[in-house]
Amino acid sequence: METNRPSKFDQMWIGCIAGIIMPIIGFFIFYVYNQSWFHTLHNYFEFIAKSKQYSQMISICAVPNLLAFFGFLQFDLLKSARGVMLSTLIMALTVIALKML
Repeated sequence: METNRPSKFDQMWIGCIAGIIMPIIGFFIFYVYNQSWFHTLHNYFEFIAKSKQYSQMISICAVPNLLAFFGFLQFDLLKSARGVMLSTLIMALTVIALKML
């Protein structure tokens, strides 16, 4: 018998936190993958700054949010999925703003 009891993990703030953490993890995975070119994290940040690839990097780092979003949907945590969508929307607006500068 199924119960319609709300989950303690089905909260929008949990999705927002996941939507912030997943891009950070994605950034470090991308850095580790390219580490042979940029020996230190500082050099990697310098490269991004000099080549003005902020918006591209934010866009790539937003991809892991798909995992969090569909993971929350799989477990029927709709409020948490909305939180991931909110943080992804904020990242998208940031990319748009950076492209206009």
